[in-house]
Amino acid sequence: MRLIEDIEIVEMKKLVVNFVAIIALLGMASCGDETAPSASLNFNLNVDGEDLIIGQTYNLGDPATLVDFEVAQFYISDVRLIDSDGVAFEVNGDFLISPGNTQISLGTIDAATYKTLEFGVGVDAVRNHEDPLELNESSVLSPQNPSMHWSWQNGYRFIRIDGKFDSDENNAIEESDEAFQLHIGNDAYFRTVQIPYDVEAFDGDQISLELKTDFAILVDYDVAANKVVHTSNPNEFFDGISSNIPAAFSR
Repeated sequence: MRLIEDIEIVEMKKLVVNFVAIIALLGMASCGDETAPSASLNFNLNVDGEDLIIGQTYNLGDPATLVDFEVAQFYISDVRLIDSDGVAFEVNGDFLISPGNTQISLGTIDAATYKTLEFGVGVDAVRNHEDPLELNESSVLSPQNPSMHWSWQNGYRFIRIDGKFDSDENNAIEESDEAFQLHIGNDAYFRTVQIPYDVEAFDGDQISLELKTDFAILVDYDVAANKVVHTSNPNEFFDGISSNIPAAFSR
């Protein structure tokens, strides 16, 4: 009888050990189910607070001039989320933002307390002088329509705005009105934007980072007197326009 009791005790201990092991494995599996946070960066395009709509008219510049937009797009590069310890989570690469494509997927990010959002407007000095014809067509730096590239030497248009302005001053935009253009490029006019952005990223979170982009801040000059502005060769006037780039982005 004693032997049978000892065997039963051993078997019972085995059952307890196995049960504890199963509970531990279930706990580990539960922890493994937690996913890293993910994020997207969304640009809400506007003109002095009004939604940017291709073909719609707006009053822009100094003095105020009636214009419409036919093209409005720009490159964003190397997005960084900087946490409370000053450590940056980086999403490197180039992204082309337009009315038809206003979102950048940042993918999974580190769980952290972030304080600052940082990104470049334009294409950095190294990639700016690559040959777009040698790039895979899936790259936003490959040939685009409308074109975002000037030449190998001058590089890319960082920001491209095309439209018409009320050149005959009849308070309407018509087919006969003249074109206006603002094309910002050149290594000297690459700008880094830093925006305070407090956000807590926990496992499982899907975070949408929202920014406003105001094209009115870029077109703050006399449009009629400066119908075509291409900043391929820097000067004081172009310096002033490009200095406004960071202010065009806000929460």
